Amino acid sequence: MLGRSIIISEYSQIGYDGLSSVFLNTNSGVFPNAQEKRNAMNSPWADYVRALRSEIPELLGHMFKNFKKRYCGDDWIVDCLDFVLNVKTDDFNDENEVINTTYSPITQSSKTKLYESDFPSAAEQIRIKDTFIDLASFVDQMIDEKITKEDKKLLKRKALLQNLFYMMYNGLTTYEQVQKAVELHDKAYFDKKNLFYPNWSDADTDKQFDDLTFKNACEGSRSVNMEFRCLQLTKIISEVMGTELSKAFNL
Repeated sequence: MLGRSIIISEYSQIGYDGLSSVFLNTNSGVFPNAQEKRNAMNSPWADYVRALRSEIPELLGHMFKNFKKRYCGDDWIVDCLDFVLNVKTDDFNDENEVINTTYSPITQSSKTKLYESDFPSAAEQIRIKDTFIDLASFVDQMIDEKITKEDKKLLKRKALLQNLFYMMYNGLTTYEQVQKAVELHDKAYFDKKNLFYPNWSDADTDKQFDDLTFKNACEGSRSVNMEFRCLQLTKIISEVMGTELSKAFNL
């Protein structure tokens, strides 16, 4: 028979920080990806994201064949968290008026920085979890109501679901609102004339972003992409809420 030796190391009197370092050092030769490294961090965010994953397996299953493989589902969750918590930053004056807004890209570095940041309050943790759970429920209901495979598939796009999470976190609460938001989202998404015109150009290419469609913006995570997405999604939220107000007052 063929045999092979296995080296086993036993650690005693070691804490979570030490175990995290051992994991990263031991697996450095097999190149753990960024989310696998974040998962091993001694951070409350790591436990929280794992808990969120267990709350929405069906939602993650719509996007990934195996959402646990290399923690791709967790990585999508962290994309959503970084989107709503860190992408948009407002500067205020003494009268508490917004005087400037900046937009940041979503990168592996920004997501790792999230894991190193202050953990949210209990109320904020519940708000985030409930938003994910409601999103999962609404998406399942919308998929069930679709007839064709193509229509069902359109509802399972990663970018759409991330954008819906953003809109629900920022104001949409009911199934009817989310239905309307999907309708307006896809109208903007598939409109090739829906372009973004910032007042600056790419420093490397000196190319104006006058050909950036909303669909293109949703396929990337540069700061200009995230700016367009935030502006477009805020517009959709306003339109959905405005439509409801108009109906309530028969306007």
